[in-house]
Amino acid sequence: MIKYHEFFLNYIKENKKTNLKIIMSLFVILLVFIPVIDVQSNISATKSDPIDPKNIYASSLTNITLPEPDFIYNNDTNYLEIPEFDVTFTNDTGTYVLNNTNTEIAKFYLVYRLIHNDVEQDPVVSSYGNNLSYSNGKWLFPSTFITGLAANTNHSIIYLFKMSDSENTWSNISSDRFYINLFPVEITGFNIDYDWDTRILVINDILVTCPTYSDIGIVNDSNTNLANWYLYARAVGREVMVAAYDTQGTKIEGELDYNNVTNTWSSLDNDIGWVFTPSSVEYVIVIRFNLTDLPSGFYKIPYGFIPYIQAVSNPFVTRPHVITVSKPTLVFNEATMTVNVYNITAYTDYHNIILDYYQMIEKDIFGEDLRFSCCYLCPPHSYEDPWAVGGITYGIEYADRLLWNETMQWWYLNDISVSHLTGGEYWICARFVNEVMNSTHWVLGPASNTFIIEQTGLNSTTFVFAFTTILILTITKITLKDKKKKKHIH
Repeated sequence: MIKYHEFFLNYIKENKKTNLKIIMSLFVILLVFIPVIDVQSNISATKSDPIDPKNIYASSLTNITLPEPDFIYNNDTNYLEIPEFDVTFTNDTGTYVLNNTNTEIAKFYLVYRLIHNDVEQDPVVSSYGNNLSYSNGKWLFPSTFITGLAANTNHSIIYLFKMSDSENTWSNISSDRFYINLFPVEITGFNIDYDWDTRILVINDILVTCPTYSDIGIVNDSNTNLANWYLYARAVGREVMVAAYDTQGTKIEGELDYNNVTNTWSSLDNDIGWVFTPSSVEYVIVIRFNLTDLPSGFYKIPYGFIPYIQAVSNPFVTRPHVITVSKPTLVFNEATMTVNVYNITAYTDYHNIILDYYQMIEKDIFGEDLRFSCCYLCPPHSYEDPWAVGGITYGIEYADRLLWNETMQWWYLNDISVSHLTGGEYWICARFVNEVMNSTHWVLGPASNTFIIEQTGLNSTTFVFAFTTILILTITKITLKDKKKKKHIH
């Protein structure tokens, strides 16, 4: 039997030059004829599948032709309409009308030209486009209340179309323009109520309307993207305001809720018990609204356009905390002439918060920290009339700041020296000031039991009599000496 593969290998070895020429010739033939075969197959396929203009997806990139945009804007109603227009596209098979079956994007965008110092600025295209409609072979935008407008700005429009096999195609910017300044918005019925006892703030009965345009009418939670209230502080009688924080470092603000029954906005049960009102300061509530995609706001020098409307309440002040202090327990050591006081507790009327170590020392405070707890030595007459001089207890003596006993959960102070005091009956009281109190306002806790320092040496009456006698004798002696000198001169 003939072994064909051995014969073929031997033939190649014996005819190397001839075989090389044959192989090269076959390679060239393949390079020439393969493309021709492919083209013929494509032509055959094209002829067997006729093109439907409604479903053209050309193999090459398609070009879309757009007219110059045209529109009708009504200043009285804020309605914008784009009349019917044609769009065509061209590919390697011809030019066709673009319809909604072969279109991926068919939108128009607003183009803004802000007016600044009476000069029109460079155009800026909006980030949001409006879909165009297709009807009876035409593209259009029906008369619609238009949003996405900008304040103090000229507006134009521009088209954007795209097919699956085309690039994004933009039209020219429309030559026509319309100007928008502001949408007039009114706020009425704005009331606040600050409960002095509970320190609860209530904001209610806020009616917000846009009377010029009936499509808006009452501003509700569907056509506004800002409806908030803010606490601001200002000097009494001044207009300049700053955002207010409570003593815990919290910025006091909140959202307003819309009531579909009354068509009003409100915010109830706002506990602002940690807000302290310093001297010569008052608070106001500022409410702010912003219409969704519409230029509502006001102009303010030198800031320019402020993108919201606002209203300011009547001023008010907050109530300081009222602190209740317990009666100190007192131990007097006559041998060492020292006093110990302990078992002192205090709490504020605001949620009955106990004034422990955390509240009085450890807790971080926003702003100036004027907290302190201390005790005072008080003479007998201050016990009878603690507000004798200008509202400040007369004759009392500061002892020292109180210390905290974590185990017993009370304040104390040991080894208060009373050796410098003259004889008499004394007592001790404690004083607490937290961060929601005026530190210059004196409120002392109840008096402890009294302790008596025995009278030693001259009493005050004897001392005054002795001092007066010595003073008279000294003056008399000086006078006699002067008389003797005068007599000697004469």
